[in-house]
Amino acid sequence: MNPLKKEWEDRLAEYRQWKKEQREDEHATRSDAVSSTRHSAAAIDDIEIRFVRNEEISRVSEVMRQSFITFNATIALSTDLPRGAFDSLVQVCVPQKAVLVAVRKNQKNGATGNDGADDHEEEEEIVGAVGNDESDIDTGLVRCGPWTSASNFNTGIGRRLIEAVVSNSVARGARSLRLMQVSANNVSMALYTALGFEIRESLLGWKGHLRRGFIDRVRRQYEKEFVASIMTDSDLEECARMHEECLGIKSPNFIKHELKADKNIHGFTVRDRNNKLCGFTTGLKAHGLLIASSEAACRMLIVSAAASFLPQPSSSDASTTATPSSNPIATSAPSPSPSLLTCGRLYPSLSRWLLASGMRMSRAANLMTMGEWKPINPEQFIYCPSVLG
Repeated sequence: MNPLKKEWEDRLAEYRQWKKEQREDEHATRSDAVSSTRHSAAAIDDIEIRFVRNEEISRVSEVMRQSFITFNATIALSTDLPRGAFDSLVQVCVPQKAVLVAVRKNQKNGATGNDGADDHEEEEEIVGAVGNDESDIDTGLVRCGPWTSASNFNTGIGRRLIEAVVSNSVARGARSLRLMQVSANNVSMALYTALGFEIRESLLGWKGHLRRGFIDRVRRQYEKEFVASIMTDSDLEECARMHEECLGIKSPNFIKHELKADKNIHGFTVRDRNNKLCGFTTGLKAHGLLIASSEAACRMLIVSAAASFLPQPSSSDASTTATPSSNPIATSAPSPSPSLLTCGRLYPSLSRWLLASGMRMSRAANLMTMGEWKPINPEQFIYCPSVLG
C-alpha cells in the first residue's frame, strides 16, 4: 500500500475525530458556540471545490496576492511581489490541471422581467485556491499550498482545499507531498500539523541585490575552480539527476517548468574545469530552486545569478564601474531584486555570507512534508528550496 495513502487516511480520520470531539465539548459547555459552529459549517457547505479555468488565472492570482498582502501586514512583512509573479506560480500548475479553486455562488439582481419580478443570476466568487504542482506525479512528488481571500480567513475553506488536493493527489499515486509555510502564520501551521504534515527544515527567506563589488570579489575567488553559464534545456537531465541524489526523488518536469516560468529571470549552472556539474539554480526568485554539491559552488551560483539582476552601467560611467565580462545577461534597467530560501539550520555559514553580500533576511518559514522524505545531507549538498517545496 502506498505509504502516503495510509498516512493520509490515518491522519484524516484522527483529525475528523478530534473535530467531532471538539464540537461535542462546545455543545456541552456553550450553547451559543453551537449556533456559531453550525453557521460556519453551513457557510462552508456552500463552497464548491473544482479545477481552475484558464480564464480565471488572473482572478486566482489576485486572490493569492491580496491574501499575502493582508496577512503580511499583520506581521509587518512587506509583499513586494508583483501581480505577474503570482500569475507565474499559477501557470506552473495549470498545465497539469492541478489548481483547485474554492467558489461561492452569490445571488445578484438582474433586470426586471416581463412579469415585474426581478430576475436573479448567480455570480461565482473565487474565495480560495490551492496551487498543486503535479508535474512530477509519475515520480510520486506533489507540491501544494492553499490561499484564501482576506475576508475568508479562518473559515475552514483552507482545510477544504487541503483535504481536496491531498485526496486527489493520493488517488493519482503521489507518494510525497510538500509545502512551504511562513512560520508566523500560526493558523496555517496548526492546520497543516493537524492534517499530518511534519516540519522537515527551518527556512530563512532572503531578498535584495548583492553589492557589485562583492559579486566581483567572489567571482575572482572561484573563477579558477568553476565556470558559470546560463542554464539551458541541455542541462535538464543532469540537473534532474542531482535533484534526485539530493532529495531521493525525481523531478525533471518541475525543474523544466521552474526554469521557463519567468522569461526575465534566468537559471544558471556551475561546472568545474572538467565540465562536471557542481550546482544549478532555476533562478533567484520566489519559486526558484538551487542545489549545489558544495558551499563554494553555491556561492558561485548565487553571485552569477544575482549579477543578471544588476543594471548595466551606461557608457558615461563605464570607466568607473565596469560590468564584469562574465555577466551574460546584464540589463539596461533595474530588475526586481533576487530572492532565495535557505535551510538555516543546515548551513549557518551560508547565512553569514549572505548577510555580508548585501541581501537581507526577510522572513522565517518551514518546509513541511507528508509521506516519503529523504533527509538532506549537508555534507553532500546545499539545498535551497522553491516556495513550492
